[in-house]
Amino acid sequence: MADTTNPRGFFAARYDTAALAARMRARGVPRGLGGAPQLLTALALFLGAFEVVTGALLGLYYRPDTAAAHALVRHVVTNVPYGELFRALHARGGDLLVVTVWALVLATVLTQRHTRPRELAWGALVLTAFATLAEAFTGSVLPWSEQSAVAARVATETVGTLPLVGRWLRRVMLGGDETGAV
Repeated sequence: MADTTNPRGFFAARYDTAALAARMRARGVPRGLGGAPQLLTALALFLGAFEVVTGALLGLYYRPDTAAAHALVRHVVTNVPYGELFRALHARGGDLLVVTVWALVLATVLTQRHTRPRELAWGALVLTAFATLAEAFTGSVLPWSEQSAVAARVATETVGTLPLVGRWLRRVMLGGDETGAV
């Protein structure tokens, strides 16, 4: 019987960790750029989970109210224990997530893993990259400070200049009609 007082014994008693460890040792560490997509995928998954956890903790104190958004962020930063730390971790984690996902897109192209038979995974990765970018945009304008209002105005006006889909995408980013928005 395995010792369940330490974490290794706890998992060994419930799962076949020896087989998993042997499989991981047999696989080895990829050399060169070939292993970059796997490493970036693991990092993106970790950062995504990190964003969910820190976002949920911040969501306990934040209320989506346009009139008081800036005051609520200030309350989280000044009055909530470790609020400033969690907000900073959440913001920097979001930045890292965007960079990691787009680096994964680049690494996938450079290693030619976007071709057959992986074209469905490629499509999912591109959609995930744009969804991550959209989430970063909404997170950056969430406090609705002067800086975030200017950033939202610049981003929506830039997107609005795209041919064919610019006006529609700008309307989606603003969440409705353009009147009274940014």
